[in-house]
Amino acid sequence: MRKLLILDRFEGDTALIEYTDNNENVVIIKADISSISSKVKEGDVLMCNDGIYSTDYEATEIRREKLNRRLRRMRKNNR
Repeated sequence: MRKLLILDRFEGDTALIEYTDNNENVVIIKADISSISSKVKEGDVLMCNDGIYSTDYEATEIRREKLNRRLRRMRKNNR
């Protein structure tokens, strides 16, 4: 199974990238901002090629749609 790398946030010159390991632990990778494509936004699903992280647009869209559906269900259930 492929790791789902997600850009959590930027802190100065560092990008914090998270993924869940095989034991369901959240792991944080600290990457220098120079290894991040300038088009990457917080919350994007990333792919890494030759040490450079860039957005996996298809996976990002699927993840955002899944999160939006979950949010709509939660709002509906809280009415």
